[in-house]
Amino acid sequence: MTTETRLGRALRLRDLALAIVRRQGTWKGAGKVNLLMASHGTISIGYRSPFQRLPDASDQLKCRAAQLGRRALQNLPYGLDIWAPKKVLNVEWARRFNARKRTFRGRRPRAPRSAAR
Repeated sequence: MTTETRLGRALRLRDLALAIVRRQGTWKGAGKVNLLMASHGTISIGYRSPFQRLPDASDQLKCRAAQLGRRALQNLPYGLDIWAPKKVLNVEWARRFNARKRTFRGRRPRAPRSAAR
């Protein structure tokens, strides 16, 4: 699957999940942040906007990134997570209607170490 195809699929999933969470979601606390959450069976969707900023990276993470010659990634303002029941999609973007311009970042959750071997 090409990068463009993966990006297109991720954007479609994001748009569908946003429609669901906006229609059926309720605000719930998740640690230090409030998320607009919607659930159906084993599927849960969590959405955050710039008004629900995540905490900065920990000093430990910043130190580890520096040791590797990198900077710790900062979270983008908008974020959406989908769990089914484990996390299956994490998408972040910087502008509400302009996710295609280098401000879109999606991460595929890692497989558990025991399953990867």
